[in-house]
Amino acid sequence: MKIKVNETVRECEETATLHGVCEWYKPEADVLILNGFPVSEDHSLCSRDEAVLLKSRNVPAIFQDARIIAEAFDGPEAKAMLINTVLERVPEAFVVGVSGLAGYGPCDGLDIRRFSERCFVVGDGVSAAGPGVGLMSPRVGVAAHHQANVVLRLLLDEEGVRG
Repeated sequence: MKIKVNETVRECEETATLHGVCEWYKPEADVLILNGFPVSEDHSLCSRDEAVLLKSRNVPAIFQDARIIAEAFDGPEAKAMLINTVLERVPEAFVVGVSGLAGYGPCDGLDIRRFSERCFVVGDGVSAAGPGVGLMSPRVGVAAHHQANVVLRLLLDEEGVRG
């Protein structure tokens, strides 16, 4: 079957998995994205699937022309890798992340915090997914709207958002 790996069409076996493809093509990858969604667990692949295998050292080249990067990874390692790499190695870019969305608690606890001149994080900063406490769509939706609003305000050079 044919799949795309980092924008290149590759032939692989019908029984291929994402982790297997990663081990074959880019074993040092920090972040795995399957069909546009970051994943941490292994998945069986289907014809025409698209996999992106990222290493933190590639982030500056990938985002070199980006003015604003919206982070939405589930895993804390991928989240930290992207935010830290952007702040350290993509000096012109803003990053707007999310953290602490799990559960079904009140949405008014979701804040927008500015950690530096170029870094904003939306969420309660505490709630973590776990058994019986997953990501609930209302809190994820509210956080996504807050995140989109920060991005829009940055694009419009809104007073109070820029340094």
